[in-house]
Amino acid sequence: MKILRVCFFLLILANVAFLAWSLGYFDGVVEIHEPHRLAQQLNAEKMRIVDEKPVREATMACSRVSGLTQAAVEQIERDAAAWGSKATRLQPQVFHRVVIVGLTDKAAAELKKTELLRQLQQDLTPLQPASLAEIQVQAAANGRYEIVVGLFTDEITARDYVATLRKRGLMSAQWEQPKSSGPREVLEIQAKDVMFAEQLKTWIAPFPSAVVMSCVR
Repeated sequence: MKILRVCFFLLILANVAFLAWSLGYFDGVVEIHEPHRLAQQLNAEKMRIVDEKPVREATMACSRVSGLTQAAVEQIERDAAAWGSKATRLQPQVFHRVVIVGLTDKAAAELKKTELLRQLQQDLTPLQPASLAEIQVQAAANGRYEIVVGLFTDEITARDYVATLRKRGLMSAQWEQPKSSGPREVLEIQAKDVMFAEQLKTWIAPFPSAVVMSCVR
């Protein structure tokens, strides 16, 4: 019986020693028996949070430019294409303009435009017809400047707008008869960039007759 007890305790001691050896207590190195599990462990420093919300597509900006010659259309088309914008030619049209003429220089025209906007806002008069993107200063053929207040497809509506402005005290506004040269080209430009409006101004700057309009949907 004593021999069996001794053998039993020796067997337990051997198992404990083997367990300690397998765990690396004797050499200070932990042996990895399942390296594939270690490879599958997560590294916290490499983790990143992914936003699963859908990316919102940029809103398309749209403007129309009228009063263009064929050469002007071709140049603006090249500028728009280089900037990644989409330019589409529309049916040429004749527009009836409502203008303030005879301004000596651009500074005087811009000052008059500022005064005009302030006056129209106070009087609750529409700042411009829906077709016109904004009241615009343009260089005139005689070296002076003018302000485009309205843009219309027919004479009656243009004259009615002049009458409305004069009732508000803007006596210098007048209807301008369309030029006899015929309809001018109209170009519609669409772009996603938020700076599109400013970029468009640089494209049309070489063409004094260009007028920026709103896109009608």
